[in-house]
Amino acid sequence: MAVADGAVPRLMAAGVLAAADVVGRGVVVTDASRANAVAIVRVRGGGGAVLKTLPAPQLAAELAVHEYATTRPGLRRALPALLAAEPTDGWLALELVQPGTTLTDAHRAALGYPPELGQVVGRALGGAHHATHDLAGAAPVPLPWPFFALDTEGPAAFAWDEAPLRAVLEAAPEPERRHAALTAARAAWRPDCLVHTDLKWDNCLLDGKGARIIDWEGAGAGDPAWDVAGIIQEYLGYAGLMGVDLAGRRPLAAVEIAALEPLAAALRAFFAAYVEAAAPAQPAALARRAVRYAGVRLVQTSLEHATGGRPARVVSASALADLAWAMIDDPGAVSQRLRLSEAQP
Repeated sequence: MAVADGAVPRLMAAGVLAAADVVGRGVVVTDASRANAVAIVRVRGGGGAVLKTLPAPQLAAELAVHEYATTRPGLRRALPALLAAEPTDGWLALELVQPGTTLTDAHRAALGYPPELGQVVGRALGGAHHATHDLAGAAPVPLPWPFFALDTEGPAAFAWDEAPLRAVLEAAPEPERRHAALTAARAAWRPDCLVHTDLKWDNCLLDGKGARIIDWEGAGAGDPAWDVAGIIQEYLGYAGLMGVDLAGRRPLAAVEIAALEPLAAALRAFFAAYVEAAAPAQPAALARRAVRYAGVRLVQTSLEHATGGRPARVVSASALADLAWAMIDDPGAVSQRLRLSEAQP
């Protein structure tokens, strides 16, 4: 049975949907599956739920986040509400965020980088991190695989088995220096709170007042700079791809991208809102670490672009990889050009 086909009966049995919703008002079910099975159930006239089916370890991780949220308002405000769960059947039901526009679509609609979009996600993420500092000693997340991208064995070995991905990695200039840079990035990891681990624009939904962060199935104790990096790399990576087109396939340098306004202003708005909500002990150090990690995240994004080997995608993958290595090598220069220190409240 497809996830969309079984969503309504499951939600009715769990008491999330009433017969009046289904029969009287009617529902629309949309299959929104990507890596995991997801069904969105909208009740005509308002309301609904999201049904997610997950492997047991991922389901347990996401349910743990919602359990933590019951006593931590800062985390609870950043999440859609948990409506029901059935671990034995491998699913949970979440509040349907309204209007639920992703940060990706909001930026596309705005044709730019409105600072208020950065602010809402900064407040949500900072609130979640601040509320979970006491969980720094909980089960740690493993270091994300892009930290090992240049190792032919280990978490990133799969990338070396695919020719287009291997070509991007083999093109890294001064490979010994790049190895050392990734080793330094790994050594900088500072587990300090509960982290999402896969934060990106598509995982941030607008609810009319702020942002909710979804898809916490990879969450655990980790470095908050990794989540901050997820947002930084979205801004810089998107601009980096635009730079390929605008410059006739000459990728813009990392410091050039970091100097672009209003992109830099939006990132400062994001970071200022994050710092105000999270209250990190050393904001400037966190900013530099997050910029370096954003480069690591961009290594992953570059490989995602190279998947399939299509020529246009290979060009964009190379541009993103160049940008990634520059950010990993000299995060201070990019952070300084972004003027993130000015973003602190």
